[in-house]
This record gives sequence, C-alpha cells and structure tokens, in this order.
Amino acid sequence: MEAPTSGVRGPSPTPESGSQPDKPPKKERVKDKLAKLARGFFMHGGAGAQSTPVKSSSKFAASEGAESEKAGFKNVAGVGEASAAEPKTWKEVKNHPGFGAPIPMLSKEMGNFFYNDKGYCRIWKNPDKAGHFFVTVLIDGRKKNTQRFSFAASNDGFSSNDDPRTYTSLSDLIEGIAEKTQLELSFKDTAPTQIDKNVRSVKNNPAFNEKATVYHRPWELLSGLAAGHYIIAPSFETTFDVWLENQPKPISFEATSSGFVRLDSESTPQGETFTTLDSFLDSIARGRGEEKLKPYNEQSLIQENEQVIRADISFSKMGNYEATNTLEHLEPGAYLLRESEEHLFSFSITDSKGKVNHTNFKATPQGFTPWSSLYDKSVPKEDIRSLLQQIVKEKGLPPPVPYEDAKQEVTIDATQTTPKLVAQYQGDPTTKLGVIVIRVLTLLDREDKSPYDILGVNRSMDKKEVRGIWLQTSRATHPDKIEGAEDNPDYPLISEVNKEVNNAWEVIKKDRGW
Repeated sequence: MEAPTSGVRGPSPTPESGSQPDKPPKKERVKDKLAKLARGFFMHGGAGAQSTPVKSSSKFAASEGAESEKAGFKNVAGVGEASAAEPKTWKEVKNHPGFGAPIPMLSKEMGNFFYNDKGYCRIWKNPDKAGHFFVTVLIDGRKKNTQRFSFAASNDGFSSNDDPRTYTSLSDLIEGIAEKTQLELSFKDTAPTQIDKNVRSVKNNPAFNEKATVYHRPWELLSGLAAGHYIIAPSFETTFDVWLENQPKPISFEATSSGFVRLDSESTPQGETFTTLDSFLDSIARGRGEEKLKPYNEQSLIQENEQVIRADISFSKMGNYEATNTLEHLEPGAYLLRESEEHLFSFSITDSKGKVNHTNFKATPQGFTPWSSLYDKSVPKEDIRSLLQQIVKEKGLPPPVPYEDAKQEVTIDATQTTPKLVAQYQGDPTTKLGVIVIRVLTLLDREDKSPYDILGVNRSMDKKEVRGIWLQTSRATHPDKIEGAEDNPDYPLISEVNKEVNNAWEVIKKDRGW
C-alpha cells in the first residue's frame, strides 16, 4: 500500500452522469446588457471603434483610452455605481455665468441675441441628449451671423465633435472655441431689454430735447409756433414729459416693457398702454382735436424759415458793396435781402438821402428777428414782411420797395457833400467797369481800405471764389484795357483802382494763408 503524498491531492473523481443535476445558466442582468450597448454605441459611436488618444499638456489631458468600457459608460450615462449623482462636469456647465436659456434658430430669443456685441456667446443644454450642450457665438449681429458648437460633458472632461482633444475644464474648451472663431468671447449680455428699446425710441424721436427740462422753460421754445408742435423732455430714467404750445403743464408718461402709458400727477399709470410711441402721441393729438402732432426740431424749423427768405422776390446773392452801389442809384425805400454770412441775413434799404442802411437779422424756429434782438427777449416776427416793417418803423426809413421794382433816382440832394474822387470820375457808373471804380473810389473817399470791401467779397468765400473775383476785377481795371489809354481823363483813377484791387488780393492771401 502506498503512502499518500503529503499536501498533494489528486484530481477529483468525475461524477457520473446523472448523479447530480446541472446548474442553471446564470441570468444576464439588465446592467450588463446596458454595458454591452454602451460598449458599441454610447462611447465609440459604433461597435469596435477606438477613441483617439491625446497627448497631455498644461491645458489638455489625454482621455484614458485603456479605461474599461463599463466604467466609460458609467461616466457618460450615469448608471450603475455613478447613478447617484450627476458628473461634476455637468454642474460646472450649469454653474457657468454663460449658461442660460436655449436659443434655437428663428426664435424670439435668437432675435434678442443679435442685439449683443460681437463675440457674445451663451452655453445652453441640448434638449435631445443628456450631458450634451451647445455654445452659440455671435459673429456679426447686423448680418445675423452666428456659429454653434456642440460638446459633451463627462467625468473625463469636455469633448467636442469637431475637436479630437478632451479638455480638463470648461474654460479650456471655451478658449479652444475662441481660437476657432478668432474672437474675444464674452458672456456679458449687452442686449437691450424691451424697456431699453422703448426708452431708446423716445430719445430717437426728433422732438426729444435732453436740455428742455422744466428749469429751461421749454414752453417758451414753443411760443409763437403753429398749433400741434411738441417737445419731449426727460424726467427720470424711464419717464418723460410732452410739452405742447399754450399748455402750462406737460403730459407725463413712462416707457415700460409693454409700451408707453400716461402718468397722473402722482406718477401713477392711467389709461391704455400703447405699444408704440407714435400711437401714444396720436392719442394726445386726438384729445386736442388735431390730426397729428409736429415735432419741435430747432434746426429743421430754422432751415424752413431760411428757405422762406431765399425764396423772397427781393432776395439777391450780391455782396455788401455791390448791393450798396446798386441801391444808391435807386429811389428811397429800394431794398433787397441777401445772405451776408452763413445763417445770417441782411436787410439793405436806401434812406431818403440815398444812403444805404444795412440791418442784420436771423431766422429762428419761431420766425425772424433782428440780430441784436437775439440778446434780448424780443418776440420774433412770424413772417418776413412783419420784420421789415418793424425795422423801417424803428429807424424812420421810407416804405420798402423791392429793388427790382424801384425806379432810378435822378434827383440830387444839393446839401449832400460829394466825395472828391467819385466826383472826378467821368465814366458811366452803370457799366461793369463803372460799378467797380465807384465802389473802390467811394471806399477811398471814406478812408476805408478794407481788402475784402475793395474786392467786394466776404470772409465766408473760399480761395477759388475770391481769386476768381480778383482776376475779373483786376483785368477790368488794368491800364492796358482802358479805352484811349493815357488820353482817357479817367486813366489815373482807374489805374489807382487797379493798384488797390491787386493790393487787396495780396493782403487777403497773407491773411488767409493761401
């Protein structure tokens, strides 16, 4: 009998068939089935596909390519051992300041999105896939151009469909998107709210006047205007006042998110809320029995009245001395209107002694007023004729007659002293040469050698205009052009005029730096 070998056992005897029942096959759990599904589709997008390893760096960490399929499924789907809580990356996304409401295409939210600055972006949840999100970036709001990026958040980090890298933080992912768009991304929503838009529509109204507060007496600006003119003045942030002519108190209203509503004396909303500012203003017009209110816009009203002056039958483009020489030979009361400077006009009229009187005046929103009256509180005249009659009455001038209708003056006042140089001129004073000579000699008699007056130009003219007038005047008075040359009795006078004209041009060139 052989001794048994210590510590070693032989093979177990094979049980005979039928001696004990076979064990039933182990039932596959639901969790294992889901793991198989994840193995083929959730993690890799198809059976047998492999994830792309990425080299780690300061910003990016490579995903664990060798990680088990089961653990990978848990990271994404959150089932099994990880099902008790969401991945930390999900919370990082939802706690980010850029996370907000969805902005699907052609939605109202997308319309508001376009009002932001270039580079504005928002993170929002993909409603069709758990753990997936979008980043929408505004490329150009005017052109309604945006770009949308999709990414997934898992315990591994953040990955995008069009980027092989897996980012360790959301900020790294956003930096990657910034590189692609070449924009400086921002999550600050600068889009105006509806209240902002309504306030902006008030301030863009042509009648809005930021300085027309109650301390600046806006009702005085409307005094003398036709009925229906109005001014909108600021009151406090979203509240405003509508001032109307002949109305001592304004109509207060507020711009709200839903539109524009009238306020009572206690600043309490009353009545209907109008969706647009125009409809609110139309309601005020209807209450006054008017069809439409007219915005008070200072510049446009001034321009309208200036056009009235330029359209007058007596308006002329003559210069100061040209007008003087023209009127001096006409009957008393002969007048013309001219624009002496930009936005400044002159009323030139001949008095009973043949002397020409000049009065400057301006157009205002309310009408017309003498230039001196702008510094006092005189009420402007509503029409140009009323202003002319006022000037004539105050200065004791003859009744005004448009210069084109005035008669040539032939009587000479014997008491009037004739200037010595003008008296020596024997030529025809009505010719082109005669007008120039009389103008210059008159100035010399008055000891007035203003270069602008001698050339008959004003300071508002540019170099081309002044030079053109100088050339014409210099050629007309050149000694070589004088008929009869030195035998002409007016030769010395005309030569002197030519000298003064050329000197005037030189002085003006030096004065203006031409």
